[in-house]
Amino acid sequence: MPSEDQGGQTGGAASSGTDDEGGIANGPLLHPPVGFESCSHPEVAANCDAGWCEVPSGCFVIGSPETEWRRGKDDETQTAVQLSKPKSLQQFEFSRGDWRALFGTEPPATSDCSQDDCPLTRMSFWDALSIANTLSVKQGFEQCYSLSECLGKVGVDLSCSGVSEPKASVYECTGFRLMTAAEAEFVLRAGTISEFYSGSIKKDNSPTCWNDPTLDEIAWYCDNCSASVQAQGRLKPNAFGLYDLSGNASEWLNQEQEYLSSPGGTDPVGWVGEGERRIVLQGCVASPSQLRAAAKLSLPQDARIESSGFRLIRTL
Repeated sequence: MPSEDQGGQTGGAASSGTDDEGGIANGPLLHPPVGFESCSHPEVAANCDAGWCEVPSGCFVIGSPETEWRRGKDDETQTAVQLSKPKSLQQFEFSRGDWRALFGTEPPATSDCSQDDCPLTRMSFWDALSIANTLSVKQGFEQCYSLSECLGKVGVDLSCSGVSEPKASVYECTGFRLMTAAEAEFVLRAGTISEFYSGSIKKDNSPTCWNDPTLDEIAWYCDNCSASVQAQGRLKPNAFGLYDLSGNASEWLNQEQEYLSSPGGTDPVGWVGEGERRIVLQGCVASPSQLRAAAKLSLPQDARIESSGFRLIRTL
């Protein structure tokens, strides 16, 4: 079941303050959650250069506690995950300037945000995989995806009948790819266990959208983005030095939506699968509860909406 309203730090205690009746804390809660003290989180620090950030391997706890407000009861069970390899991840969402550098052409039509430092949007799942493969070839790495029976033009109307991964595990591919759901939650949390990496959510009875001061610090979302993605890097990054992981462009992830909690363990399954819906990190039209770190939401794989984009990762 999806969330109710679907449509460098480490430590073991709150950094400051506790939740009040409105659900607001003075700062983020830090790893580990109670009961997971044996899951030793790696040191969190910003290690970024030329638009890419290196994130370490290590243990973290995926999911949310049963008391978390508006949690998805079937897909957010807390469990320990061990990510065995360090990764290099785009510091910002794949941008219009990234398209220009890769293809040497004018980026496809997009939303109101049209300069080079705007996220590349109206991208389908197929567009994201094709662009990842193109960058892998350009930089001399293996392609992580084998697309079948594709028709149309990337960034415009590309559609494929399916996709397979050439390795036993996507984590083993050396080329560029999308994040698995486990990787996405790990890098988004950056050593925190509160709803947002900036702190706790503001509880509100509004069914769709409300203002959340804690989220305002880090995300473009339904209350502050004027229904359009924004230029990159204007809000606070997390402790890994990563921007806009919450809000702004919706980011396609590597796997289908199954409405199941993570199996945990080492490098949990991140298959792209055969389902028609793919997990995304929600973007600028999302409500605060949809932007919780543990939220698992999805879009149809052919969707090209104003905010649909992606960022790339590579196993080191």
